[in-house]
Amino acid sequence: MKKSLLGLVALLLLASVPVYAQSVTGKVTSATDGAPIPGASVLIKGTSIGTATDTGGNFTLDVSGSPNSVLVVSFIGFLTQEVSVQSQTTVNVVLQEDATQLSEVVVTALGIEKDSKTLTYSAQQVGGSQLTTAKDVNFVNSLAGKVPGLTINRSSAGPGGSARILLRGQKSTRDNQPLLVIDGVPISSTNADQTGDIWSTRDGGDILSMINPEDIESMSVLKGATASTLYGSLGQNGVILITTKKGKNGVAKVDFSSNITFDSPLFRPDLQYEYLQTGEGAAYSWGPKGASKDHVKSFFNTGTTWINSVSVTAGNEKSQTYLSYSNTANNGIMPTSTFDQHTINLRQTAHVSDKFSIDGNAILGYQKNHNRVTGGLYFNPLTGLYLFPRGQDFDYYKDQSEYFSPTRQIYLQNWWNISEGEPGLDYQQNPYWILNRDQNDQTRQNVFVSLGLTYDFTDWLKLQVRGNVSDIVDEYEQKAHASTQATLADANGRYVLQEGHSTVRYADAIMTGNRPLAEKIGLTFTAGASIRREKFVQDNLDSKGADLAFANVFTTGAVNPGIGMNALNRKGHELETQGLFGSVSLDYNKAIYVDLSARNDWSSSFAFTSNLSSGFFYYSGGVNFILTELAKLPEAISFAKIRGSYAKIGNGLPAYATSETLTYNAGKLVQSEFRPAGELEPEEQNTVEVGTEVRFMEDRLTFDLTLYKIENKNQFFNIQATRGAGVPKLGVNVGSVENKGIELAIGYEVLRGGDVKWNTSLNYTKNVNSVSGIPLGNGMYPLSEPGNNSYGLFLTEGGSFGDIYGKKFLRFDGKIAIDPATGKPVVDPAGSGGFQFLGNPMPKYSIGWNNTVGYKNFTLNVLIDGRVGGKVMSLTQALLDEHGVSQATADARNNGGVDIPAVDYVNGQVVGDHDGPLDAATFFQTVGGRSGISEYYVYSATNFRLRELSLSYRLPVTPKFVKDIRVSVVGRNLFFFQKDAPFDPEMSMSSGNGLQGVDAFGIPSTRSIGFGLKCTF
Repeated sequence: MKKSLLGLVALLLLASVPVYAQSVTGKVTSATDGAPIPGASVLIKGTSIGTATDTGGNFTLDVSGSPNSVLVVSFIGFLTQEVSVQSQTTVNVVLQEDATQLSEVVVTALGIEKDSKTLTYSAQQVGGSQLTTAKDVNFVNSLAGKVPGLTINRSSAGPGGSARILLRGQKSTRDNQPLLVIDGVPISSTNADQTGDIWSTRDGGDILSMINPEDIESMSVLKGATASTLYGSLGQNGVILITTKKGKNGVAKVDFSSNITFDSPLFRPDLQYEYLQTGEGAAYSWGPKGASKDHVKSFFNTGTTWINSVSVTAGNEKSQTYLSYSNTANNGIMPTSTFDQHTINLRQTAHVSDKFSIDGNAILGYQKNHNRVTGGLYFNPLTGLYLFPRGQDFDYYKDQSEYFSPTRQIYLQNWWNISEGEPGLDYQQNPYWILNRDQNDQTRQNVFVSLGLTYDFTDWLKLQVRGNVSDIVDEYEQKAHASTQATLADANGRYVLQEGHSTVRYADAIMTGNRPLAEKIGLTFTAGASIRREKFVQDNLDSKGADLAFANVFTTGAVNPGIGMNALNRKGHELETQGLFGSVSLDYNKAIYVDLSARNDWSSSFAFTSNLSSGFFYYSGGVNFILTELAKLPEAISFAKIRGSYAKIGNGLPAYATSETLTYNAGKLVQSEFRPAGELEPEEQNTVEVGTEVRFMEDRLTFDLTLYKIENKNQFFNIQATRGAGVPKLGVNVGSVENKGIELAIGYEVLRGGDVKWNTSLNYTKNVNSVSGIPLGNGMYPLSEPGNNSYGLFLTEGGSFGDIYGKKFLRFDGKIAIDPATGKPVVDPAGSGGFQFLGNPMPKYSIGWNNTVGYKNFTLNVLIDGRVGGKVMSLTQALLDEHGVSQATADARNNGGVDIPAVDYVNGQVVGDHDGPLDAATFFQTVGGRSGISEYYVYSATNFRLRELSLSYRLPVTPKFVKDIRVSVVGRNLFFFQKDAPFDPEMSMSSGNGLQGVDAFGIPSTRSIGFGLKCTF
């Protein structure tokens, strides 16, 4: 009986175990790539009971007595998620990446990872998902409005075009683009063939457009010299560090993404169709009233952009593999314009032993552009399209863009003022002739291969040896058929062929250590050496001036040999830079951090100078105080620090700048463009930076503020030489460019927990630029020579980098002066050659506001950003007004003239107020055009836009072999809340220093709306 009773009690106890000793197991993974998240926190809500996930993202948690408890799952860089257990024994959690939260681990110079709280300088970490939410062909455009201190101007060349990237303002007369680094090693980031004038512009693209954003794990933006000292002179404009994805232990998956967007012009010029051609054969439309068809609206296509990507991720403890392929196919808004790109990426990592590991990466890319048009007056279909004389039949010239010539036995261009014996105007042709008979093709092949070997001597000391080769081959071919306008081509046509080959080889060896010196003192150090060798060769052939031996035969053998050819030459350069570098970081009790870095570079660009042997030395230092570790702060403050740093960094010279060089073209000796006026020295940059970071309410509210001052001295100038110097220009080191600014980033988790989550972030940037020490008598150094135009871009004494100068109205008490004899406005003769300051294209400050709202399986992303201040100029509007085809000229005619306050000005004297409105034709033909009064065509660059909008949905039910499916609707550049200029102020005709803030018949910016699909298998 006793045994039976004991047995019954035992059975009851066993039966009660599931009720009172319930445990939950599960796995925490990332929604971005499905990878497990080790170290994630799993807590029972309202208690301190919890655990952390293991290396595979797995967890087990005892929920005895709380079968209906709620688990709170969190990890740095991801949105916190609450999951109800509801008597389940298995709970798998997928965490969404938090786009507004900075990652605790930041990749810094040379690929070294550091805890963000220890940094003595400003660095912004950007998650890969922020680059793929609303994809752009050039992923760097997706950073606009998201990083304080970063300014990006899109190319007017469309998909695949280069981007102008500035970190903390314009600093140098040479180059202002930041260094591009992939997985710790620098690569070539030169933008090919950037034009500096408004005539025949061309954009050769940049290397950034060849990188698949789906391959990017994360990106760090190092803005100051302190952050980039270890990269030497290459990093003086800041660094963009890209960390690519790699295979992961215990993961086997396939990711597929597909995006399609439909592109349309965001706006077009405001044109008139109610006034007709001035007269037969006239280029202008100042004639009588009449009716004309709107031929512009139907010219543009609805563009389509397909971006498809597939990747395989696999790995075990010994070896990990990541392999991807992506394809981009674009049909542009310009008829016949296409862009096609293929990219393959392979990253292989292997742990050969506990001490030795290998990391290899290969990126192969191929691009082909057909009929890429960037703007300018030559070979641009938009000039003829917009300026076409009203009243003529555009459809006729569209359908009959060419005719057969019995005399020449070939097809010739048909345009209202171009025919046999009638040359027409150099700045316009039949748009369909340009698109079909003046075609251009550009191809680019890119190979990037890197290999890194790491050996751990001990648990605190390791050696890393790395090397990479970046090889880019560009080819450009233009075939302009016979009867192309005579200024642009010879009688039999024109053939242009350029083949460029750029190779950059880089290698470094780095010893790093991390070891405590005492109980509360830690030491981290780096010592290394690097070598970088750059070689660029470009073969150029341009038949213009020598003509083709046979009409429309486009091959090198058909070019007439002769010294009159525009180009038959080889250009190029070679540069080598060697460096030694080191850094030391000390911390006291994880509360005070001190960083010291130094580097010495030897550059071949200093041949024939004393700097060749001594090189140039630079250094940086910073300190960081973690206030929450040093003192007891209010409970609401969860983290606070203050930091400060100083850096001095140098920059080399252009290749062959220290001596005269002889070149040859088409059998002619070409005089050296410049020679040094004395011994040239490195450009010197000095940076002071202070900042603070504060987080409140358990990191729910974050605040990051940075103040900086950057001075670039010893700028390299090519100034006009005096008569008898033997060369046109002399190279000198003078001048200073200073940038002072504020960067602010605020993040707030508005709604946390529950079904609705809302994160918002605001960033603010203000930069003030000033120039001094200009070596010319008038204090103006041209970045874009005015020539026959009424404007130019200059560095000016006391001004700012890239100031726009032009012609102004002569005014008296705010009223413009009019010559009553002609009715024409009078130009103010003041200034240097009649050129006066009109404005600067850089904004006074920029703002970006990013929001992410999640509701169950829905995620909404909204990005609004704006730029306030700055001035831009429209040469397009000036020519439209001059030709009488703008709506402004029609409005003026309808109103009886131009109503503007004016005075009559005779023999240098004001004789009284001008009576009545000004004649529209006289006014606009005086003010407009390339050589008019450019002040009239300067506009505020202030603009606010809805830059990105996306709504995604994660399908809750999927087949067993599918881990995740997401569909999305995306939009980019949807509309402007405010814009004063008649074009997009952020569009750029070049990534160089010239042509900034100037529009000359650039392709309209586009509004993109589309759909996306992401699957993980």
